[in-house]
Amino acid sequence: MTAPTIKPEFRIDDCWKRIGVWGDKQCPELASCHHCRNCEIYSLAGRHLLDRRPPAGYMQTWTKQLAEPQQESMPGQISLFIFRIGPEWFALPTRQLVEVLELCDVHSIPHRSNSILLGLINVRGEMQLCLSLGRLLGVDKDFREAESDESRAVERLLLISVEGEALAFHVSEACGIHSYHPSELSALPSTLPEATSVNSKGLLSWNGHHVAVLDEGVLFEKLLRSIQ
Repeated sequence: MTAPTIKPEFRIDDCWKRIGVWGDKQCPELASCHHCRNCEIYSLAGRHLLDRRPPAGYMQTWTKQLAEPQQESMPGQISLFIFRIGPEWFALPTRQLVEVLELCDVHSIPHRSNSILLGLINVRGEMQLCLSLGRLLGVDKDFREAESDESRAVERLLLISVEGEALAFHVSEACGIHSYHPSELSALPSTLPEATSVNSKGLLSWNGHHVAVLDEGVLFEKLLRSIQ
């Protein structure tokens, strides 16, 4: 049998982030393409990503994972998206999450911005409100400055939907989706900040961390009140 041909590694120039629609929009091709998605360079980069050489151990890892028996989910389980703000871990229902975004500039709103409502961010040409969930929950905003370079995770913006309103907030780390059953929740300890306790349903153990499962009804009411 002839061995499959492995294409050489391809260095991708992500010009769309520098001079394209996600950059300073100075690319001369935008006049005819209108958007980077319509550009041949953008399409070629996507094809090379799909054709690139898999990392070492890729096939063995997936073979082992797919061979493992699937765990049956318990009836009544709820899907959560877990994230960290400073030293504290939180979770919101996955259904509320719209998108995980890279950090971007926040533009203040004259006569409207406050300690919770920070301003506006540009999400693919649409302006969305950006808030500080950490301040609302009483989390130490200076914690990330004390983290070492080795332990510091990639900071993100989470875009969530609150009663049809898209709201973004900064997180120190976006961890992913986890399913739990309400019976797994434990009582909130007195050591949690008061602002976190009054906005949470209970505590969940996850990967060695204590995660405060936020009460979206209470929390969202306060978030909406802060933008009025």
